[in-house]
Amino acid sequence: MFFDYKKNGKFTDAFSIRLHRDMLLLGIFGYVIVFATFVSLFILLKLNSLNISRIYLNRNDPNKLLLRANRFILLRPLGEI
Repeated sequence: MFFDYKKNGKFTDAFSIRLHRDMLLLGIFGYVIVFATFVSLFILLKLNSLNISRIYLNRNDPNKLLLRANRFILLRPLGEI
């Protein structure tokens, strides 16, 4: 690896140029992967929170509310209106 002070402090040999280009590309690719991971986790959390908060009226007794939890089939009463 050669560092040439006469050419604005840039690396001049082919190996160094390739190495720095590859490291830059890997860094950019890493940022894209981390950003996509956070976006997908945020979307999953948002969908999960929307699923949990569904409230229905009880057809048998209109004065009672029912909450449908995310992965449960049974509806449980919340209370009276």
